[in-house]
Amino acid sequence: MSRRPRRRADSERDEAPRSRFGEIASHTIDIAGRRFAWAHERGRESGAQLAQLTTDRSRADAHRFYERLGYTASHEGLKLDLGLTST
Repeated sequence: MSRRPRRRADSERDEAPRSRFGEIASHTIDIAGRRFAWAHERGRESGAQLAQLTTDRSRADAHRFYERLGYTASHEGLKLDLGLTST
């Protein structure tokens, strides 16, 4: 007589995808951090004294990541669309 597989509780079912996503996100952040460390070291070896990046202010998660790497907000940028529109 075969036994039915145990059914997971709803909370277990709901938690599994989030846990896996967390693992993937953590791994991705680790890889990105190592890439930045590599780029920073290559810059130092080449005599660079500053690393600068541009990011959209709406990307809060990205900002937290960059701040963990030691980046600080330095200025706010402006832009002008020079698209070909008739006036």
